[in-house]
Amino acid sequence: MLASLARAQGPAFEVATIKLADAGDYLSIDTEGGTARYTHLTLRILIAIATGVDNSRVVGGPSWLDNQHYDVVGKLPAGATKSDIPAMLNKLLQERMKVVVHRESKEQNVLALVVGKGGAKLTRSDDNSGGGGTIMPDGMKVRGATMASLARMLKRPAGMEVVDRTGIEGVYDIEMKWRKDENSDGPAFITALQEQLGLKLEPAHATVDTIVVDSAERVPIEN
Repeated sequence: MLASLARAQGPAFEVATIKLADAGDYLSIDTEGGTARYTHLTLRILIAIATGVDNSRVVGGPSWLDNQHYDVVGKLPAGATKSDIPAMLNKLLQERMKVVVHRESKEQNVLALVVGKGGAKLTRSDDNSGGGGTIMPDGMKVRGATMASLARMLKRPAGMEVVDRTGIEGVYDIEMKWRKDENSDGPAFITALQEQLGLKLEPAHATVDTIVVDSAERVPIEN
């Protein structure tokens, strides 16, 4: 998952198409069945997926990065796994849309994901495909998640950047439920994290990567 001025190396989709999306508001991501399908995503979100960061950490670039949408379909080559998809998408964006980015790092306030006093309450997963699932306003259900990927998922409910400092390795199936707002039933997010997963968040400082978009072409090169 390279994010630099150099061209991406490594695996490539066997066959891929990328085109301007029709008008609409339906967004979807599907990486099952040996094919990666991204429907009605902006280039900023596609770059975030390709470089492994939250889309809020993809900055710069032309204004259309947030209002022009694209449909992308890529067939994985034999032997490739879901974990190879970001690198293949990165290469596709460089080749078809002339995307050039660079990575910058800066120190900032974050929340650290750590193990709670009573120990972690996690369920080991046999899913090594790179993780997937659903995050809702009142909970999440994901499979095959590392603690680093869980930390990234917690950014939205936590309200700020979360980094993994649990020291826990491996992949886990995660299921959490919390109340959507003050008028809803159930535990608050922080309470749910402690009671259901045995984890907690603490104020911390960390070096966070930002992806800066230097240039890109709005219309993809013909497939």
